[in-house]
Amino acid sequence: VNVNALPMVVNLIEDTLCVNEPAIVLTGATPIGGVFTGNGISAGNFDPSTSGFGIIDVVYTFTDNFGCVGADTGMITVSDLPTIDAGNDENICRGNSITLLATGGEAYQWSTGSVNDTTNITPTQDMMYAVIGTNLLGCVASDSVFVRVNANPIINLADIDSLCIDSVISIEAGAVFSSYSWSTGETSSSIQAGPYGFVQPVAIDLVVTDSNGCIASDTVTFDVVDCTPTGIESFSDVLNIQLNPNPNNGVFTLEIRDWKSTETTIRIISGTGSLVREQVLGANGAVSYTHLRAHET
Repeated sequence: VNVNALPMVVNLIEDTLCVNEPAIVLTGATPIGGVFTGNGISAGNFDPSTSGFGIIDVVYTFTDNFGCVGADTGMITVSDLPTIDAGNDENICRGNSITLLATGGEAYQWSTGSVNDTTNITPTQDMMYAVIGTNLLGCVASDSVFVRVNANPIINLADIDSLCIDSVISIEAGAVFSSYSWSTGETSSSIQAGPYGFVQPVAIDLVVTDSNGCIASDTVTFDVVDCTPTGIESFSDVLNIQLNPNPNNGVFTLEIRDWKSTETTIRIISGTGSLVREQVLGANGAVSYTHLRAHET
């Protein structure tokens, strides 16, 4: 009886593959002519997509001419892909910045050039941002996030030149915004300004927010003036001038008769020294009536 030694089999296979990599041809075992077996192995090829994850035993079995069998085991580590998440789609207001955060990997590469898990952006238009993430075994996956850029609202409060001490004026912003914040503390789409009681400059600020959370602001400024009715006590003897009513509240009719010059210039000056109106009357000897305002509005 002859006792034959078992063949010396060496299996040097040790590798790491990602689940999405193509099948590989198994080599590195001796003597040549044996057979590889194990999960994911078919006809000498190893397919990571069918082997399962983790450490996969790769058994190499060789049978010599005497029918003696030897075997050795190598291993291939199969890694799943990382689950990369770039976050939820975002909405921002034009001019604002936002920080995007990726998770699920050990290393990252953003389409912005950032190699961190975060990237800070200030887009001027709708944009899609992509990130590639890598796990510890070098397997990669990607994700993307869409950032919508919303236009900021536009608010233009109507100009107010001046306001009488005892008057009230409505300031309207329009009922098209989600929220209103006036410097007066009010939160409605319109407010009442006045009465103020004494002469002063006034500035009223407004911040509005639209349905996208975008904001805009405007300021209206005006002077509070004394509009107490005043009369004109005397006129030049050169002209026959009548003022009705006299005194008045700033709206009156000025009647001029028999002026002698080639032309007559009428100027209305406000209590603050501003020229409110100027009108040139020709010399035709006729009676002239003109409606003028004695104070700024």
